[in-house]
Amino acid sequence: MHKLLLIFTLWTGFWADKYPKSIVGKWGAEDVQLGDAAKNMPQQQKDMMLMMAMAMFATATLEFKADHSVNITADMPNVPKGGKWEYDASKGLITVTGAPNKEGKPQILLITATERSGQIFFQIAKTPMVLTMVRKK
Repeated sequence: MHKLLLIFTLWTGFWADKYPKSIVGKWGAEDVQLGDAAKNMPQQQKDMMLMMAMAMFATATLEFKADHSVNITADMPNVPKGGKWEYDASKGLITVTGAPNKEGKPQILLITATERSGQIFFQIAKTPMVLTMVRKK
């Protein structure tokens, strides 16, 4: 019984999503997919959203600097272009806080980073977009 439990634990731990240890660096999207949040959308809406996301991230970069400043070149509404970032590696949660908007509230972007099979994925909160990321030189 103990061997079975150990094998199951090792197997699930091997295949489970993990969180990157560090996100410092310049990142670009290698691929854009729609996650589970889009499963109930009509196909036409999925196609349109995917086309827009691919155009948005085709040349965009997200640069997380060691001093916790951030530069995001993606042209997305309500996304801070500059600001500060924090990363909780135990949850894979990136929090980007930018300058206050017109209402005086700070702009906040939440991204969940996961690592699976040697690839890094960024899931942008409140969107179905899942980006396969690569470090840029």
